[in-house]
This record gives sequence, structure tokens and C-alpha cells, in this order.
Amino acid sequence: MAMERLRRAAEAGDIDELYNSIGEDADVLRRYDDAEFADTPLHVAAERGHADFAIAIMYLKPSFARKLNQGGFSPIHLALQQGHTSTVFRLLDVDKDLVRVKGKQGYTAFHYVVENENLELLAQFLKDCPACIEDVTIQKKTALHIAAEKHRFEALEILVRWLERTHLYGKVSRKHLLNAKDTDGNTVLHLAASHIQPKMIRLLLDCMVDTKAVNSENLTALNVLGRQRDGVIEDKEISLKILHDAEGSAGLSALFKPNPKAEPLHEKFRSRITFLEKAAIRALGPIMNMSVESMNAFLVALALIITATFESLLSPPGGVWQGNDPNGTRVSNSVMDVNTFLNFFGSLFCLAFMSFSLTIAILQLATGSSVIAILAEVLMVLLTRSLYYAWWTIRPAHDIYIYSKDPDIAGLVIALLIFSVLEASRWFFKIFKRLYLNHRM
Repeated sequence: MAMERLRRAAEAGDIDELYNSIGEDADVLRRYDDAEFADTPLHVAAERGHADFAIAIMYLKPSFARKLNQGGFSPIHLALQQGHTSTVFRLLDVDKDLVRVKGKQGYTAFHYVVENENLELLAQFLKDCPACIEDVTIQKKTALHIAAEKHRFEALEILVRWLERTHLYGKVSRKHLLNAKDTDGNTVLHLAASHIQPKMIRLLLDCMVDTKAVNSENLTALNVLGRQRDGVIEDKEISLKILHDAEGSAGLSALFKPNPKAEPLHEKFRSRITFLEKAAIRALGPIMNMSVESMNAFLVALALIITATFESLLSPPGGVWQGNDPNGTRVSNSVMDVNTFLNFFGSLFCLAFMSFSLTIAILQLATGSSVIAILAEVLMVLLTRSLYYAWWTIRPAHDIYIYSKDPDIAGLVIALLIFSVLEASRWFFKIFKRLYLNHRM
């Protein structure tokens, strides 16, 4: 009796009647909670658009917001289906992760707004719960797959541009999401090609998606497009031209050559390890398998080494002259002879350079961000210039190895040289990382 009374209260949005029902039967809400699937009062209120009643129920029973009814829908799914946008926003004010609740066929509320191209809600969901873009359906379709499959170009454009702008997703994560495959092995580009969507194809290629990826039938997007018989001929010709331009001669020949065969994983594991792969495993294995705590500790140790190196140069053994003498020695010149000082400085510089290179390598390997690594290189170059000017100031008098009277030009040349070497080292580690990851795949 109390359950029926509560249901009528939910249909009417009567909060007073809600508490009267609880007063009649204190366990009335628990009975809904005990059921595996149920149309709870929150489902009823959300479907009717009674936002205040829905929030009142959520405060009493937060679990109702994630419970599915017999149709496989949560309250936020029902509110979306009925177009009650204000109710959706009110529910999200209480729990933003409701966007990620999976309902029928694994569809979340975010998938639903992408499918129906509700751009206002789509943008708001991304703002409130950025991680919702990672969710997949039971067919492993992401929101990008759904947008391409349902011809929702504007929704796809928002998703892609948001991935490019947000700081939450680095290059590796963006690449993974843009090239994710569903249960048929289709990427978003495959689906855009199968539905002959030239605007989508151009948008995805601007984001550097993998044009060589093959689906479960070993077809690239270009192969899929070449097989299509339906659709507007003009759109197909435009799409073919776009993909041809992206893939070049290799992409053009793909239409006329047998489908590329993806190497089976077990065959890849059986293949002989090349010399470069072996070198990458030995060089990067210990670093790539470091825990975050160990990597942080290593970076701190490198920073201490760099600091100690700089301090040692400023305070060379024996100190510096405190006054000028007739032989040309001036204040701040090292008391060491030229050869000893050069050996001392050379050892310190090699130590500093190794520390610089390891720091750049760890940043490149750990973050996968070229921007961060390049910024670190710039800082290292500025520090190297400081080391050079410190050396120029305290080097012994009558240094027979230095003829330049202008340290600025020499300092600039050294800075550019160091930057070039560090940049080459960064690319070296980047290539080795790719070899290492390819070996582990």
C-alpha cells in the first residue's frame, strides 16, 4: 500500500506525500533498493520531469540514481529520453558521474546525447565529467564511433576538437581514443568511410588518425570506402580523393592490391628480436618499468647532481685569487694551473651533460609530451650558458686554449650545440621507446 502511495507521489511530484509514505512504512524505500532492477520513485520522477522530487529522493537514497529499471535505463536516461534537460542538470549537480552510468547495451547518458546530437548537453557533459568520453558500449563503441555511425558531424567535431584542446589527454591518450576499435575492429575512420562522410574523413585526417589501421576483415578505411556501392557518387569521389591524398601512392594502390594482412600476435611474439629492439629493451626497460615514486626520486637525484655540479664549478679546489698580481692574474681567477682546471671542468661538464640527457629522456619517456621535453631542453641550455660564463670568469689566467675575446659569441655557439645534441638525444629515446613498445605489444 505504501509503495503504491509512493509511486503516485512520484508521478505527481508531491514531496509531502513522499514523507507521508515513509511515515506509513519506514522500509518502503528499502524494498525498491533490494530489487535488482526496479522502477524506483526516482525513475518515475525523472521521467515526469519533477526535479525537486527527484533530488529529494536522491538525498534519501543515492543508490537509486544508479539503479536500472527492467528496460535497462537509469533515471538520467529516462529524463534525457523525455527531454527534461533541467532535471538532468539538477541530477548532475548532485552527482556528475551519473553521466557514466551504463544502461541498455552499455549506453551512457553521454552516448545518448551524442547519438541525438544534443550539442548543449554534450558540451556540458564534457565539462562536468571529462572522463565520460572514455566509456564504451558492449560493442566497444566510443562516443566518436557513435557520432560517425549516426552521421552526427557536429557532435564528432566537438568531440575531436575537445580532445585537441583539453590538457587532460596527452598525445598518447588522444591517439588511443581516435584510433580505438569496436568489436568488428572498425575505427572511427572506418565508420566514416563506410557511411561515405567526406567532412568526417577530412576532420579525422586533420587529427592524424591512423589511416593504415585494419578491421577484423583486414580492410583499411580506403578499402572499406572502395567497397561501397550505395550513397552519393560525388561524396564517394571526394572521400576517395581525401584518403588518397592522405595515404599517397601506398593508399592509392591499396584499392587494387590484396588487403594488407595484419601479423598475428603469436607470430609477432615468435619473431626474432632485432639488434635495435634488444638495445631498446636493455636501455629503456628499467626506466619504463619504474614506478612513479621511483621515477620522481630519480629526477630529484638528477636535479641534485646538476645543482652540485654548478656549485662545484663556482667553488673550484683551492679557491680563487683574491687580488690582482703583476703576472696578469686577476680577482676570481682559479688558483689551479690551466690543464688541471680544464680536466676538472671537463669532468663536471660531462657529468652535467649526462644528467641533462637523462632528465630529458625520463621526461620524454614518462610524459610522452614533446612540448615538456623541449621546454626542459631550453632550461638546460640556459643553465649551460650559465656554466659557460661561470667558467669564463674563473678560468686560470693565461689560458692558452682560449683565444676569443668575446664570450658572448662562443656562449651562443655552445648553447646551440648543446640544444642540438639534447634534441638529438630526445629523438633517439623517442625512437627507442617506440621500438620497446612495439616489442611488448
